[in-house]
Order: sequence, then C-alpha cells, then structure tokens
Amino acid sequence: MNDKTKYILLLIIAFNLIFLVLAVVHKNLEFVFYSINFFLGVVILYLFKKQIGLTPLLALGFVLSMVLHMAGGLINTNGMRLYEFYFIEGVIKYDNITHFFGTFLLTIAGYNLLKYNFWNKESRSDYIHLFLVLVLGYGLGSLNEIIELMYSVSLGYEKEVGDYLNNALDLAFNFIGALAATLVIALKERKFI
Repeated sequence: MNDKTKYILLLIIAFNLIFLVLAVVHKNLEFVFYSINFFLGVVILYLFKKQIGLTPLLALGFVLSMVLHMAGGLINTNGMRLYEFYFIEGVIKYDNITHFFGTFLLTIAGYNLLKYNFWNKESRSDYIHLFLVLVLGYGLGSLNEIIELMYSVSLGYEKEVGDYLNNALDLAFNFIGALAATLVIALKERKFI
C-alpha cells in the first residue's frame, strides 16, 4: 500500500470519529453503531489492502461513501434528514444514491479480490466471472442491509429507518450499483465484451 492510500484510510478514521462525536451529541444511537461499522470496514480494508488492490482512488471512494452515508442520517434540513431528500420527487432520493455508490465500490473491490487472488487467465470464463462479480458486489451490499436491519430492530428504530418499501429500494439500488460497476469493469477490461 502506498503512502497516499494509508493517509486516505486515516482520513476515513478521522471523518468517522467526527461523525461518531456528532452521533453521540445528537443522541443518535443508530449512527453510533454505523460509525463502529465503518471503523470495522476500514480495518477490513487495511487488512486486505493488497488482496483487493486498494488504490488511492478506490480508498477515496470509500471516504466519500462513508461521508455521504453518515451525513445522510446526521444532517437535517427543514426538519428532514438528508436521507429523505428527493432528487427526483417520489423516485430517487439521497438514500438511494448512497446505496448505489457504496455497492458500486464494494463491487469494484470484490472484482479486484477475485482477479488478483482467485482467477488465472487459463481458467477464465468471461461471462461467468462477470456474473460472480455482480453476485459478490450485490451480496456485500445486501450484507450491509442485514447489518442495518439488526441495528434498527435491536435499537427500536424500525420506523425511523424505514419500512419494507425503503428496505426493498435499498436492495434495488444496491443491485443497480453492483450492475453498474460490473458493466464498468466489462468496458474497462474489454475482454468481457
């Protein structure tokens, strides 16, 4: 890992500590747990930095994803959490974008993990590999939803976090993020087209 990536991971930790303090000040226990979750994510990124080919750009993407996610729950405008803000009324809201972007990044990291550690050129079947990338990215995004569900139910925040439709939309935008990353990978590699 180069120095830039190391500093970016430290930046994630610094932002995370700021958001942790904000969550504590606002008595938002849900985001205290999310902050812990992000810290564990940084530990995983650090431990597997070589295996996932963690570049400064990918690490910066994770910084932006964490900032977007934490800001969405901790910043209020006109009595409404940023998560509830609609870019396109009734269609796409801030929360959807955070799920899309986070899963997009997880899919890129998952692709790197598979490419650098498990695939060799002789055994490659391009479409099967693309499918595995898509499923891995979507699975990681879905794992995030399960973690959010555990937090919200155990803390009694089910109604604040969202209903079934909110959860289904999160899963849908996780899938769209994984699919978009898979298509970007296919275009970048050009071997898959």
